[in-house]
Amino acid sequence: MKILLISIRSAMEGGYPAAHLGFFRIASYLKNRGFEADVADLELDELDDYLERIREGDYAIVGFSVSTYEMEKDLDLIWACKEAASKLPFRCLMIAGGQQAAMNTRQWLEEGGIDICVLGYGERPMLALCQQIDANPAASISEICKGISGTAYLDEARKLVFNPQPAITQEEFDILNYDCMLEANIPYEKFWAYNEKKISSLEFNKLVFRIKNIRIYATSHCPLRCAFCSSQYFLPAAQNSKAQKIVMLSAEKIHQLVLAFHKRYGADSFFFGCDNFVIAKQGRDRLSRLCTLLIESKKKGELPEEVVFHCMARVDSFITAHEGKRVIDYDLLNAMKAAGFVNISSGVETFSDRLLHVPSVNKINISRKDCTDVLDAILAAGLVPQILLILAIPESTPDEMLDTMMTAARFIREGAQVGCTTYMFADYGAPITSNPQYSFDRREWKNPYTGEIVKINNKVHPLDPVVASVIDKFETATDEEILRLRADTRWSTGILPKFFVGLASFIAIAKLLKRDDAVAYFEDIFNQLCQKNSLEGAQSQEQTVIRS
Repeated sequence: MKILLISIRSAMEGGYPAAHLGFFRIASYLKNRGFEADVADLELDELDDYLERIREGDYAIVGFSVSTYEMEKDLDLIWACKEAASKLPFRCLMIAGGQQAAMNTRQWLEEGGIDICVLGYGERPMLALCQQIDANPAASISEICKGISGTAYLDEARKLVFNPQPAITQEEFDILNYDCMLEANIPYEKFWAYNEKKISSLEFNKLVFRIKNIRIYATSHCPLRCAFCSSQYFLPAAQNSKAQKIVMLSAEKIHQLVLAFHKRYGADSFFFGCDNFVIAKQGRDRLSRLCTLLIESKKKGELPEEVVFHCMARVDSFITAHEGKRVIDYDLLNAMKAAGFVNISSGVETFSDRLLHVPSVNKINISRKDCTDVLDAILAAGLVPQILLILAIPESTPDEMLDTMMTAARFIREGAQVGCTTYMFADYGAPITSNPQYSFDRREWKNPYTGEIVKINNKVHPLDPVVASVIDKFETATDEEILRLRADTRWSTGILPKFFVGLASFIAIAKLLKRDDAVAYFEDIFNQLCQKNSLEGAQSQEQTVIRS
């Protein structure tokens, strides 16, 4: 019996394909237990080749990782695979995993063409399903899933049956994220070669982009309660609200992964892709220990000096208590710099004190001063902060939106990168979607085989009419600014760096708000940076890519 795990071609502008670690980890886990699995990534692979193999009966299961952000593409892919399998003399099951398989289970089963949803970490449920199907291919879905925790399906009466997972233990987490990752044979070189062809000029300030990047996941989840985010509710949903304590790989295990992946693949860049790599005191202590290990390995020659690291962390991860006061942990930032960290990505969302604390954001313990002080400290340590913003927070006023953009532009000028999301998104499972204070759009997808319409959560509406009007025109205005600003820069073609897109967005919004002073401020910074980067680009040819 053979399994296909297949992922969509992303529509994300400026994205770089990276190996789907969840799929490769599951494939390795199944292979080591007697079941063969192929992994297809439609960024690199041709869909028609795999549809033909489905038609020829190569696969008993086709697995997908589903999302809300690109749900239409997921649905296109699932139903194309379902149609390809429709004339087979045996059943080919469509199985979905990923965060939204647990958060939006009913819709994927009722409208998405999915037979079974896998809840939470997928390795153990997928193995059990493969064993059941292999033993009894003609069994009903109810019979297949009987006794398998971490599965959901519709029974014969179309009633949702939800079998939650138990909370993952430290031992299980280590097996999946350490042992299985060491065992997995992941074709990183294939992705790196593809990405190298896409690069134009991506050096910016002190952050130099490289191709040979590997992601490592070392923390189970972020337990914090940002109201627009569904990530913290994923494991509780998969476990039917059972408590999940934070579990994480030790500094020693992360260090061993870095050494192994550098030796095996030649990777010279590592991205710790956890939602918050520096979560709480235990996360700070682990990071401090990891920095010590990395510094020692570089001194011993086990790891070249040029190997670099990136991570995601909230700004308050670098604020500690000392003698009753909140202080920045400069020692930790300096240790990160010494170990080879170059970039820290932080979801700041806004520089407005009021907006940080409104119900749609809910960052109660963070202030504007915390954000600016930590970002300044990151820059002072010689690191590059990547600031993630949501421009149209529902409660935002035009002045608050402009203030956030002008503050962000100041940091861009000083060496930061900025990534902007225009709207707040109504992701399934996020608290904002169940708060009657907010309303949101729903996109529509028409099933090409049944004609049925699937409605998909989309953008949360801004409450301020001026902000709503500006944001409705935002995409067109930004595209026009990008086209105008490209001329006479080193980015006249190809993919643009984040600072370019961010400042183009700011200029577009300032023009829509008729704020000429802000337009002049943003354009001045843009021109300064283009001039600076033209000089730097003539001196440096090294490039790095990490997927956003």
